[in-house]
Amino acid sequence: MSQIEIEGLTKNYPAPDGKSAGVIDFSLSIGSGEFVTLLGPSGCGKTTTLRLIAGLLKPESGRISVAGRVLSSSQDLVPPELRDMGMVFQNYAVWPHKTVFDNVAFGLKIRRVPAARTREQVARVLALVNLVGLENRYPSELSGGQQQRVALARSLVVEPKVLLLDEPLSNLDAKLRERMRLELKQLQRRTGITFIYVTHDQSEALALSDRIAVMHEGRLQQYGPPREVYRCPANRVVADFMGTVNLVPARVGATSDGNFVAEAGPLKLALGRCSGIEPGDQVELAIRPESIRLARNSSGGAGVRTRIEEMNYLGNFTEYIVTIGPLRLRVQSEADAPFVAGDEALLSIEAEQYSVFALEKNTQ
Repeated sequence: MSQIEIEGLTKNYPAPDGKSAGVIDFSLSIGSGEFVTLLGPSGCGKTTTLRLIAGLLKPESGRISVAGRVLSSSQDLVPPELRDMGMVFQNYAVWPHKTVFDNVAFGLKIRRVPAARTREQVARVLALVNLVGLENRYPSELSGGQQQRVALARSLVVEPKVLLLDEPLSNLDAKLRERMRLELKQLQRRTGITFIYVTHDQSEALALSDRIAVMHEGRLQQYGPPREVYRCPANRVVADFMGTVNLVPARVGATSDGNFVAEAGPLKLALGRCSGIEPGDQVELAIRPESIRLARNSSGGAGVRTRIEEMNYLGNFTEYIVTIGPLRLRVQSEADAPFVAGDEALLSIEAEQYSVFALEKNTQ
């Protein structure tokens, strides 16, 4: 059973070009205890969606329900403090004049929780986020990662059913951000709280999420498990946004057995019988760099002859820029791959390791 149901949610803001901006007819179901990420570029509506869930904004239409109770609609709005949700902001929002203990205990004091129980709950949650021993320090005496943990602890101490996180790691350096990702995921598993996380970082979304909702221009583009969103993008927008991809224009041809093939210069890839396209159509292929294989010409294997134009060693893998006729493709191989710029190779792509998107037909 879904814990959170978002149905037909719309929130408009006036935009300089006269078009509406915000969230448009957005629907989503989130299960209890899930880690769901709202992912997309700046201005796609993900933070607006989070603020609508929090009750900080009122929708023009649609509704948000939690455990069957309607919290937001165009007619009514349950205030944030009555939603049993916590929120962690991008800038941490910890009080500089309060100690770690007082920052974390603030929500409990507002709720008039007895002092003994407050001390007990603060101690428990500080242990949960690895801040034991820092109770009497002030934020200025903490690292960025520690301040982020204080913000998390302050939200968790009131035992919310849902935790909303608005790009909480964006102000951290790369190594600390990677470490905090792991801690966040472990924290969510330990607590069982439903996390709704906003980010524009694809690797962050892939590493953390049970499901990812990709947004673009206020609309939901795709919602599913990380592997599905990455490997089987619903459209060109998702394919282009989710990591590195080669977008290759091609023409659909037919084979003697009635199946289809995508022809992009010398490169020909089997399509089977794709619905919605027919021979002669123009399509676009989305090919991930790691789905392309390179082999020595002397290996006797099948493939299309290509030339290595550039080679960049990137530590855990090597990236090549290769050419096939007029095509330029990015290829990612194991770090110790044996090619250098100027080499020739045979290029192949495994069946079904690419996506096909039909281009709009010109009806004129």
